[in-house]
Amino acid sequence: MGVSKTHPLLDVYLSLLLYKSSARSLHQNLVEGQWLAIIPKHIKRQKFEYCVQQHNLIQLPLCRLSSLSFSGHRPPYLHGRAGKTITETLPFSLYQGPHHYSTFQHWLHGSLHKPRIRNHHIHHLPPPPYHLSLQLQLQLQLLSHHETLAFEVLRLNNPYVHQALVSFSKNCTVRALIVDFFCTPALSVAVELKIPAYYFFTSGACVLDSFLYLPTIHRNTTKSLKDLNTNLEFPGLPPIPSADMAKPMLDRNDEAYEGFLNASNHLPKSAGIIVNTFELLEPRAIKTISDGLCVPDEPTPPLYCIGPLIAADNRTSGDGGSHDCLKWLNSQPSQSVVFLCFGSLGLFSADQLNEIAVGLERSGQRFLWVVRSPPAEDQSKWFLTPPEPDLDVLLPQGFLDRTKERGLVVKSWAPQACPMVAWPLYAEQRFNRVVLVEEMKLALPMNESEDGFVSAAEVEKRVRELMDSEQGNSVRMQVLAMKAAAEAAMSEGCSLARSRSLSHTHTIHKVMEAIVLYPSPGIGHLISMVELGKLILSHHPSFSIIILNTTPPFNTGSTAPYIRHISVTTPFITFHHLPAISIPLDPDSYPSMEAITFELLRLNTPNVRHALHSISLTTTIAAFIIDMFCTPALPIGSQLKIPTYYFFTSGAGCLSLLPLSTNNSPKHNQKTSREYECFIEFFSQMPNSEGIIVNTFESLESKALKAISDGLCLPDRRTPPIFCIGPLIASDDHRGGGDGNVHECLKWLDSQPSQSVVFLCFGSLGLFSVEQLKEVAVGLERSGQRFLWVVRSPPTEDKSKIFFPTPDPDLDSLLPDGFLGRIKGRGFVVKSWAPQVEVLKHESVGGFVTHCGWNSVLEAVCAGVPMVAWPLYAEQRLNRVLLVEEMKLALTMNESENEFVMAIEVEKRIRELMESKEGKMVRDRAKAAGDNARAAMSEGGSSLAAVGKLVESMKRH
Repeated sequence: MGVSKTHPLLDVYLSLLLYKSSARSLHQNLVEGQWLAIIPKHIKRQKFEYCVQQHNLIQLPLCRLSSLSFSGHRPPYLHGRAGKTITETLPFSLYQGPHHYSTFQHWLHGSLHKPRIRNHHIHHLPPPPYHLSLQLQLQLQLLSHHETLAFEVLRLNNPYVHQALVSFSKNCTVRALIVDFFCTPALSVAVELKIPAYYFFTSGACVLDSFLYLPTIHRNTTKSLKDLNTNLEFPGLPPIPSADMAKPMLDRNDEAYEGFLNASNHLPKSAGIIVNTFELLEPRAIKTISDGLCVPDEPTPPLYCIGPLIAADNRTSGDGGSHDCLKWLNSQPSQSVVFLCFGSLGLFSADQLNEIAVGLERSGQRFLWVVRSPPAEDQSKWFLTPPEPDLDVLLPQGFLDRTKERGLVVKSWAPQACPMVAWPLYAEQRFNRVVLVEEMKLALPMNESEDGFVSAAEVEKRVRELMDSEQGNSVRMQVLAMKAAAEAAMSEGCSLARSRSLSHTHTIHKVMEAIVLYPSPGIGHLISMVELGKLILSHHPSFSIIILNTTPPFNTGSTAPYIRHISVTTPFITFHHLPAISIPLDPDSYPSMEAITFELLRLNTPNVRHALHSISLTTTIAAFIIDMFCTPALPIGSQLKIPTYYFFTSGAGCLSLLPLSTNNSPKHNQKTSREYECFIEFFSQMPNSEGIIVNTFESLESKALKAISDGLCLPDRRTPPIFCIGPLIASDDHRGGGDGNVHECLKWLDSQPSQSVVFLCFGSLGLFSVEQLKEVAVGLERSGQRFLWVVRSPPTEDKSKIFFPTPDPDLDSLLPDGFLGRIKGRGFVVKSWAPQVEVLKHESVGGFVTHCGWNSVLEAVCAGVPMVAWPLYAEQRLNRVLLVEEMKLALTMNESENEFVMAIEVEKRIRELMESKEGKMVRDRAKAAGDNARAAMSEGGSSLAAVGKLVESMKRH
């Protein structure tokens, strides 16, 4: 079944009538009607007449449209009932562009292989002097842009479109008219004839997002985009530099701008918009459009994502054999070749071609490069077919010989897919670069100078980066995941295939299965939940992930910038922000963070119910995964018949609640407290879930996991399935130096000997008194060890401020006099925050003094770093017992009865960790645990197997 690259309209939709038995009802809907589409068409008269003579076609008057003669606007060849494609073109005498022959080939191939498709060629445009006027304007820079001519010609064609539709309606029912964005003038014809009109948008949903929002930007400013000198904020998109918009849209006094604005204003007035994309590729833009955020003042029509539709290349070597470049590629190593190709209008100057050649040669990488002749200097020849390039003249002397073992240069065209370096040239391509690099993470940017020139050094750098670097590998992995998602989108029975069915009611169908995650407030819980979503998506990309975000009245760490970072870097994950709930920040009513959190989540229940109901209107919810603290939402999942799972962000040891001394139990385990009652309620509800997901791995907590699985922890009740999917570790990329630079502490670590530095960090809520900070400082100084210490301001004595962020610490007043000067050679003190994951992975770090928060424990385990356990709050005292007694991965920091730790204890434990035999044994076990963690998350590992079982469990329900 052939699939066209662009203008596919209802290609797959109608092909179902021929090939899929499931389309029987669809066929019945179309028995009395035909689908029509207005598409530009560019076929040389001689070739068309030949085709008519050879293939017994009906000859109609032919004209062609120059401004849409690009391969990107070629017509589809619809599979199915006899249909007509209305084709608009300009008179033959005006334009003989470089794409006529290739477009004719595409048309001829479709006519031969899809005989049910018939092309109706609209009547000639008016005769001279209109001809001469347009011809003159073409020679005088084609009005302002070629788009200006497109809009004008299509406006003049309206009477002939009207005539054609009236003619069709005499012997068949016209069920729908589908128009290209540039064919907006025909919308008024459809309205007059009462024919439902749909748009087919040949760019992606992100570009559609910007076009739909363009009228709002136009109303909000009197300036042209080129004069704004700022980033444009489109709903659901990363910031777009105004200069990266398509050139015709930069000047509001430009005739082409008026055409784009008019067409953008008409998009919402259609019966629906068909887009050649798929949900997993552009989920944020699609959701934003569907939610009506791009058209704030009127209804948004249904969106139909029917892609990806890719045309097969029907241009081989001429004798049906493979193109020479494909034969050459067969002899190259896997994934070793960089392919450079810039589209049918991607013409470079001779200087730029030379610069690319130099960059490719210096890169040392294998390459396949499609070279076209430079643009003609004579403007009157811009629209003539360019000659074949003379490679010996255009490229540096000897270049072809020097690179013949690892490079191939092809003239003009090659059958063209792979990770990308984005080098935009014209139309909306600069906009697409931003989306590819910032939103989808499928490309690296090629940076040019102000005049658009790209140096050889930049070509070399980006080619090497794509093929050799960690960032390039990350892009490659993202592309491979997206390739799988695209194949899933086009597979039989998939949700996106179902979305191609345009019903009589023009409603949008549920197009994707979603997993809804509901974390409790707090950066640690949110990060863990996001990492769970990433893990599921990386191995099961057919899902979307929706996170219900609670807006608390108190400080939860840097959640806002983190959410922004995830929204930009991981577009498959979207956030549904629940309404804010007002709770008085009264320490007498809520004496602890747990108390106010429990109350907040209890009051949040109606908002969660509403959110799930709203999401279910457009999406099938495959599962609802809640944090333990979010237990009040458990009954909602049951009531809405949504399989509900727990995600337990602590370890299995805490989940099992192994026998502990009361000194090591969490502080809230006092039977008279409200917090204790809540915990008992939460634990009692967990068996009612479909399963419990735990951020751990089997070999780390084998004893606790066996006890749980054997039912020993719930002797009188059913134990739900346990899914150990960890360790989930977030990178610190979202919290670097603020400007993307390396954090200063990492630079300092680079200068330290291997495994020589003790890292001290106590979590976002780990606040010490001034006295305790001074005691730690004395212990560190006396230990003689190198150290990196993250210091936060002491907790406030004003109870009314306990829920607010703490200021940066004043180190001179908090630490002993002269301390910073005396330890300058071997110690480094950081204010408030350091990139913990990157620090722990650093070669120079040999030990970690930690508060025993579970995320920190896993980060140390993955890095193979031994620990000193100094618990402060929540379940951390319990974790210390497990780390010291069960896992043997830490030494214990002993405190007095009032929880104060003396300087002598700090000195003793740090020396013991870094110098003693026992410290070495802990270090060896930590390294082995790190190896086991990597094995668990590798292909065939226990944690990835658990993810598969989890998804199977969701599908069974």
